[in-house]
Amino acid sequence: MDQMAILLLMVLVLLVVPYKLVQGSEAALSLDQNLSTKMRLELINKPAIKSFVSQYGDILDCVEIRKQLAFDHPLLKNHSIQMKPNFDTLERRKMNDKSSSVLTLSQLLPKNMRCPKGTVLVKRIQEEDLIMEKFSNSLGRMRITFPTSNNSSNFVYPNDDPQMVHEVNFFSFSFLMINFDFEHCCLISPLTANGPRLRAHAWSDRAFSYWAERSGSGPMSYFVVVIAALVTSTQNTGAAGIINLWNPGVKPGQYSDASFFVISEDGSVGNGIVTGWARDSGKSTGCNNALCPGFVQTSQQVTLGQVLSPISRRSSHQYFVDLTIQQDVKTKNWFLLFGNDTVGYWPKELFTTLANGATKAGWGGEIQSPMTEPLPAMGSGHFSAENYARACLMKWLKLSCPQGFPDTKDLKYLMTRPKCYDIWYGKSTRIVDEETADWGNFIYFGGPLGSTNLVNGLEATSSQDEKSRVNNYLQVINKPSIKSFMTKNGDILDCVEINKQFAFDHPLLKNHSIQMKPNFKVSKQTTSTGQSSKILTPSHLVPKHMRCPRGSVLIKRIQDEDLALQKYSSFSGMKFSTTNSVTAASNYDAPPGYQTAAVISPTPNMGASGVINVWSPDVIQGQLSNAAVFVSSDDASGVNGVAAGWAVSPSMFGQNSSRLVGYWTKDGGKSTGCFNGLCPGFVQISQKVTLGVLVQPVSTYNGDQYFMKISIKQEVNTKNWWLFYGDEGVGYWPKELFGTLANGAARAGWGGEISNLATAPAPGMGSGHFPEEGPKKACVIYGLTLYGSVIPKENEFTTTLSKPNCYRAIYAGIAAGEFGRYMYFGGPPDCTSLT
Repeated sequence: MDQMAILLLMVLVLLVVPYKLVQGSEAALSLDQNLSTKMRLELINKPAIKSFVSQYGDILDCVEIRKQLAFDHPLLKNHSIQMKPNFDTLERRKMNDKSSSVLTLSQLLPKNMRCPKGTVLVKRIQEEDLIMEKFSNSLGRMRITFPTSNNSSNFVYPNDDPQMVHEVNFFSFSFLMINFDFEHCCLISPLTANGPRLRAHAWSDRAFSYWAERSGSGPMSYFVVVIAALVTSTQNTGAAGIINLWNPGVKPGQYSDASFFVISEDGSVGNGIVTGWARDSGKSTGCNNALCPGFVQTSQQVTLGQVLSPISRRSSHQYFVDLTIQQDVKTKNWFLLFGNDTVGYWPKELFTTLANGATKAGWGGEIQSPMTEPLPAMGSGHFSAENYARACLMKWLKLSCPQGFPDTKDLKYLMTRPKCYDIWYGKSTRIVDEETADWGNFIYFGGPLGSTNLVNGLEATSSQDEKSRVNNYLQVINKPSIKSFMTKNGDILDCVEINKQFAFDHPLLKNHSIQMKPNFKVSKQTTSTGQSSKILTPSHLVPKHMRCPRGSVLIKRIQDEDLALQKYSSFSGMKFSTTNSVTAASNYDAPPGYQTAAVISPTPNMGASGVINVWSPDVIQGQLSNAAVFVSSDDASGVNGVAAGWAVSPSMFGQNSSRLVGYWTKDGGKSTGCFNGLCPGFVQISQKVTLGVLVQPVSTYNGDQYFMKISIKQEVNTKNWWLFYGDEGVGYWPKELFGTLANGAARAGWGGEISNLATAPAPGMGSGHFPEEGPKKACVIYGLTLYGSVIPKENEFTTTLSKPNCYRAIYAGIAAGEFGRYMYFGGPPDCTSLT
């Protein structure tokens, strides 16, 4: 059942009283709980004209609209049924692209399951559903008050500003809320040895409404309620959102939801709805779903308690449900909509203050757990910083009010345990094209399971195992995105505000002034070098429709597998002889497991470029093979250098495919520098291409050949080192990161490298063939160029070969046209000479 979720639309009308419980009073339901279960089910389930059994085992009845349970309510005896509201639905775009889908009615109910005219669809209540009414009396006991301080006009990530984090006060309010929830089981047996206890039910995704404690015949069992929400105190007549569907991990007796709600409160009286309805804190009225009269069903296609399927999976296709709560200002009834289709409504007669509109609203998630248990996951089970396809997303948030969605100054984060569960708000305003709609106002929220919930108000702490540490590091690296895309190979590309990218976490870059473009241009390479060869442009790496809004940059989201790249802490190709010798350096002292073959120019320069043949040599876990252009210099700390090209490593990318990579260091990789964006340093500027993306197609032996032009060049005025892919400025490494390299490079090089941290034979380099095999067989880099210097004569190049019997490089000379100076390098896998 991990592919299902339950649409849980609860209704509560709550008379707000102080949190102090009414002593000695036990809540009474509108249906007498002393009645036998069988009799009560007969009262709830009205005679059906027609019935269906869903694929999940639910019984869906077609009940005459006037004879549904709602009209057993004494206040609705003379109620006139309203079949459709007198309003247009809240405007919002729905994003259906290659990476996401919004569920439709046909996905909830097959077309052959349709009710006759004059009837409505109602899920039949079973014995296990009746357990939900046991919590009606505690629904009103969990109360929170919204933060009232306006301490910031700017919205920030929760961890950035403690003043933006508001601890919840458990006090009085009531709410109207629409949500879908996930519960490990829904059939309850005693929580204590002498009272109700949880036991498994056929549905793994059932859920309850809100409660703060449960009691049985034995001792009181206390529960903790934790919330992460975006809230506003704005007069309104409705709210909407498109909610990411997930199935977070919960244990028996726990609860997790994703929801939005509207609230009305006036002095001591408040109204609200949470999948059912209640009026006086649940003391004597109200229930969940349709366990008591109240909600008027009008739809023949979707009903309360229905299964939502499929659900989202991590770094995979994302599924959403489009929901709205909105008041008809003429009739004062509150309507529930699924997409643009009306499910039904809660009549105004049920309410007092809510009949005149809502005063507050919020969007977010909630979890509930016994006091002594580790807390369950919220949302997707990932923190908000992990963004698209990892964190739970709620997009196109809407509020029905004259001024539209509130400004950030009128929005607040509300988090009861921000170290365990958090939320982040963003807004995108630009529509790139018809395939990629913007998200409007949106939030990411959630948190992992396993947080320890300590009694007596102690701060909750996350588990300190390796997975938690990795997750924590990913939160630091992956900054909140304005917009995100998923590529066809599963990469997630985030649009991050340029001044909030990870680079500026580096202490040396706190006051760095961003350079949007250098004062030079890199020549544009032709797109082909022959009938069977082609140069890959940025659009080959990132489709044109994946473009970021102004003010943001494109950054590949770091996944846990990318962190394996940290093992390759040095780019050994830049550690070539620290002298400018022109002799071969076959005695190069490579680190253990690293081998290299490159052509070196010992000439001082301000950059280098080359057009690199793209291959994808076979490597296994724990191995790396790359091809790159680099520049470097030396100082007391060690080698200063930057490099860029392609690399293949299943350990770091999860796939045996070529990726665009960049690397920097100030001390030969001993304590500074990293690949791509695994540490602060590289400043991303481009909205078209970013480090870490897949490079494809790749060359085939004696077949079609593909190339990528890489240029590394220092900007004269700022001394920053720019990386260009073709003629697109990807970004730069600021001068502050370096020592001697800030004043130019001492050498440049072109070639390849392998790393073998596995116990298996070493991988191939380049194409996996020796350079002597020549065109279309060996890996070639042509158009060798030095910036700020005259390129050496042929006899002034040196080759650095750490294991010449296994991997070699040769300078091949000068060819006509754009091919210019070129070199070959490479070697086969499983080289027996490699020790």
